[in-house]
Amino acid sequence: MTAKIKMPGPVYIAHILAVTLGAFGAFAFLVQTEDASSYRQGHLFASWAPTWIAAAFALRFPSGARNRMRWWTVALLGFCAAGSISALEEAVTPGEYVVVALRIALAAPVIVLLLLPESGTWFNRPSPAAGMQVTGE
Repeated sequence: MTAKIKMPGPVYIAHILAVTLGAFGAFAFLVQTEDASSYRQGHLFASWAPTWIAAAFALRFPSGARNRMRWWTVALLGFCAAGSISALEEAVTPGEYVVVALRIALAAPVIVLLLLPESGTWFNRPSPAAGMQVTGE
């Protein structure tokens, strides 16, 4: 008989927000690079790449993610948020302000939610190979 464990609410919400941020980043990148120079495209890619990696990590939260993946996600989104705060000074158009504000608004809650104690408990749970069946919320 296998015991079922349920993903805690904060981890589930962080999972959804991180994946949403990654999808928004892909859309924003495609829209912003349409007529941009190669330098601008590289700058945009570098600013969105951490969110895409964090979204890929977040896809593993329900199944096999461990504490190391949680800390990598926090670090990547921390770099993203810090870079976005400095990008507020460089934003020229209202669209750029919106993109930067949304990047901060979606990354900050994920960082906070992943740093909660119940999130740490989830990422330090027994391995699914040890007879536990993991279910989402």
